[in-house]
Amino acid sequence: MREQFSCFYNDESDSYLKPIWEDEKTLFVFDTNVLIDHYSFQPESREDFFKVLDKLKDRIWIPYHVGLEFQRRRLGIIKQRREHFAKIYKDVDDLNNTLSFDQKKFTTLTTQLITKKNYPELFEKIHKVSDSFAEKIEVLKKELKTDLDSLKEGIKTYDKDKIFLNTDDPIRQKIDTYFTNDKVGNCLFGLQDEIDKFNLEGEERFSKKIPPGYEDEKEKGESTFDFNNLVYKRKFGDLIIFKEMIQVALSQEAKNIIFISGDKKPDWRIVEKLNGEKVLGARTELKLEMNNKANVANFYIFQIEDLLDKTEKFLNVHIREDSLTDIKKSLNENKLIVKVSKENRDKMNQNIETIKNRLYMEYRSLGIDLEEPELIYKSLNFIAKNGGDSIDNEDDLYAFVYQDVESRLIDRKKEEAYLEELQTLSSNSYLKKYHELEKLSEILISEKSIIIKKLNEIDLIEGEKNVSLLKKIELEQEKRLLKNKLNDIRQRLEDVQIDMASIKIE
Repeated sequence: MREQFSCFYNDESDSYLKPIWEDEKTLFVFDTNVLIDHYSFQPESREDFFKVLDKLKDRIWIPYHVGLEFQRRRLGIIKQRREHFAKIYKDVDDLNNTLSFDQKKFTTLTTQLITKKNYPELFEKIHKVSDSFAEKIEVLKKELKTDLDSLKEGIKTYDKDKIFLNTDDPIRQKIDTYFTNDKVGNCLFGLQDEIDKFNLEGEERFSKKIPPGYEDEKEKGESTFDFNNLVYKRKFGDLIIFKEMIQVALSQEAKNIIFISGDKKPDWRIVEKLNGEKVLGARTELKLEMNNKANVANFYIFQIEDLLDKTEKFLNVHIREDSLTDIKKSLNENKLIVKVSKENRDKMNQNIETIKNRLYMEYRSLGIDLEEPELIYKSLNFIAKNGGDSIDNEDDLYAFVYQDVESRLIDRKKEEAYLEELQTLSSNSYLKKYHELEKLSEILISEKSIIIKKLNEIDLIEGEKNVSLLKKIELEQEKRLLKNKLNDIRQRLEDVQIDMASIKIE
């Protein structure tokens, strides 16, 4: 009976799992969040994880979509962590100001006594108390600074990697050595039509709450991203990953799939409420689909700490006692960082709506109608990219945005004045303008040649045999940016040539 209805069983006993862990037909598949979580681990714990990968290296694999999501999210996670630690260091520095001595209050008191001229002894005592108070505050400040410096050193132990956006990323480089081309899946789609057809299937599954992924519809909605000339709906990411697992199980004839993921949502796992929320194994529907479509006997979902714990027990890999504890703490810390970052974004969005309305009202009161709202959006985007989210006071943020809009309006007026002046120029001025356009045309042609050369160099690198898939993804992103820049230059060059043709030179 058990064999016929195995999809309803979730036996996680050591006696049942050990032979699965040892089976050469077991494939260990890793989710995006597992790779991303490495940025929150302490180096020692990360090394223990890599020990496990060394032991399982012939049986590890990631879907193509996991590699793509990892590459897209990696820089954002690094930025979040840098902002997180920067704020912690700033908050510690701000503690230096918790002790202060206000001399003015003593001065005010002594001034009042001087006018009366009746309390000379008390006057002297006030001065002594003031001097003593100031001295004690200075001593306390020095002690506090010592304690805060010690606190900073303690914080540094949690920020050992010091990975920045513009530095090498040793974590990604290490992951790259394990997940070489043969350990990464192939993209399910070659054409946009194929994605569009897949999306229809996804919509139907989500409408019927067929796992996985339907929980992502709440947060991600209809948002998209594009890569390699294909447009993906973000909400279908989990479904793509699951489909890739079915594909690899078929191609490699995998008997068991162990999916390592930090995802605990009910569209992947069985979640029961019994004295709190209990997260159990993989959904029955997923196990059944995996069995029906790829003949997979066992489909499990485990978290990263479970992987380390069970591999240590079943395959004799030495794991430090602190590693499992550290990983759990790091995962909780990572969730907190993401939560704070989301709260900051939500707060910023609320501020944006308020500021947008205030700007419209402000300019209307001045008799100016902001007919082109992109002025405001450009300013808000500028603020968001340049630290505006760090301004806590809404009025200060409003003043910041107002100033930027004002600057843009002034620039526009200057541009309009320039165009008006250009229309009244003499033929000699037109000739001068023509020569300026000629020089600009030469510069654009030169930039165009440089970009084409870079694109050719990328094509040569992509053609090399030993280039990893993650590196190819990175190169594709760079190529896309270069192509966008090339298109922009071509458009500008075309505009310049049209301007040159429109200038009549006598």
